[in-house]
Amino acid sequence: ETMAAEDHGPRPVVLRVNAGNNDAHATEEAKVLYRLVYFDLRGVAEVVRLALALAGVPYEDWRYPMRAAATGFGVDASYLRDKHRGAFAANLDRLPVLRVLEAAGDETSVAAWDLGQSAAVLRYVADRHGLFGTTPRQRAAIDAILEHLRDVREAWYKAKAAAASSSSANINTRTQGWLLPSCLYAASADDDDDAAPGRASKRFSQFLDRELPRMLARVDAALRGPEGAAGDTVSEKKTTSTPWLVGDAASVADVAAYHLLGTPQAVVTGLVASFFDGESDRVRAALEAAPRLRASVDAMASHPRILAWEAARPETFS
Repeated sequence: ETMAAEDHGPRPVVLRVNAGNNDAHATEEAKVLYRLVYFDLRGVAEVVRLALALAGVPYEDWRYPMRAAATGFGVDASYLRDKHRGAFAANLDRLPVLRVLEAAGDETSVAAWDLGQSAAVLRYVADRHGLFGTTPRQRAAIDAILEHLRDVREAWYKAKAAAASSSSANINTRTQGWLLPSCLYAASADDDDDAAPGRASKRFSQFLDRELPRMLARVDAALRGPEGAAGDTVSEKKTTSTPWLVGDAASVADVAAYHLLGTPQAVVTGLVASFFDGESDRVRAALEAAPRLRASVDAMASHPRILAWEAARPETFS
């Protein structure tokens, strides 16, 4: 549900981002250029931007202008025009889309191809730029963590849908649907009892104060492997002095954990611009049950490349 489109120009805002020098991938960077196409907000593309920042990979950050209002988001006409001409076919006419331009085999021409689905884009960037582990076991562990975190997100969406009992909450869930798949906010018939007046806020609090700590503790336990095993049999950490979730280097698992549990919260024009509706203190309390996740989130929050990106990131309503 969008408001009437306004046309502020035929092309989206283009930001050329240099996330920092990365000598390890200098040769790779010379062969590839990324164009990440999304709206001018964080949404589901922000975790990809964080991964690119951590990897130190320059890219073009294409953003279609948007504006927020009480009843929905206004989208620029240039987005609708590009959508109708099939520019986003790689993602079933949705965003984000990652356009990859890379040198062909003879290195005298450039081949371009598009990739859709934010999760696939994230994994592709991580795999190509050293954020997906160094062994098959590490790659599998990272993949599992990404799925565990997706389970946490979906449990949150369900609790949020159950809490959407007032008209104002329903407006909020509709508009939030632009940031994340709207189907995840749709309350089912099974949620009717939870959505009753008085029960919604209780369900909301129960998730944050009881279910979220339990889920995060389970993710932490999954990294250690079976009880009694020697060392971290799953994540292959050689030393306990590093804060990273898998192995001894930062990976896309750390990026995803930070994006979900550690990114700054904001409320603009009544719309919450991050996960867990701005309840950052309660999320932080939940992390006390998951020391490995907490250490990873803290390390990402102080990482120079992440700090540089967050300082340079354009200010948006979400």
